[in-house]
Amino acid sequence: LSPKLRMYRTMVNNLRNSLGKSIPEESKDKTELCELTQEPKGSAPTMDKAEGESDETVMAVRQQLSRLTERQHAVIIRTFAKMGSNPVKNALQVLLRLFAEYPQYKRIWPQFRGIQDSSLINAIELRRHASVYMCGLTAIIHSMNREDELEVQMKRIAKAHVKWNVHRSHVENMLDPALEVLKECNDDFDEEAKQAWSTLYDIIAEVIEIYRKKV
Repeated sequence: LSPKLRMYRTMVNNLRNSLGKSIPEESKDKTELCELTQEPKGSAPTMDKAEGESDETVMAVRQQLSRLTERQHAVIIRTFAKMGSNPVKNALQVLLRLFAEYPQYKRIWPQFRGIQDSSLINAIELRRHASVYMCGLTAIIHSMNREDELEVQMKRIAKAHVKWNVHRSHVENMLDPALEVLKECNDDFDEEAKQAWSTLYDIIAEVIEIYRKKV
């Protein structure tokens, strides 16, 4: 085994052991972070497009969202339910696998830059980022059956990723770790589910690039 793969397996095994026990602060931290990533109550847009957005941008985003079928919506919602039942633990699994394969990605977020790889698994910064990651993904999944709300959530998340200089490749490279964790959470995770999630992540990547061109 390569040193990187050995490190990855050790980190993931340690993660499973360390997260086997309940952590009292986890639920509170997750709630607070979710609130930070949500739009203020009552602020959901009622117009067809956000202020300052061109018709071209609105149409481009909607065209991307239309790529997901109703059946794929249902598959994503169903398979996410088990992953979302233990959100922070499963998000940590995704992030650790991503950073093990692409350690340079830690430099995207300032809070990770001073943390050694060997210390990452126990870093509160990683747990907080895992909460934010799952809050964003949960917001997308929970709005799947409401077209207008899904558009709002996708735009919000895309703009946040542009702010942190996250590119298409970063999202694409997160797909495999996410699929691995989803498969571990769902015994019946099949090719149809894989295609549905692959399409969702590709849409997220495309919408990010749509807003990157506006910067």
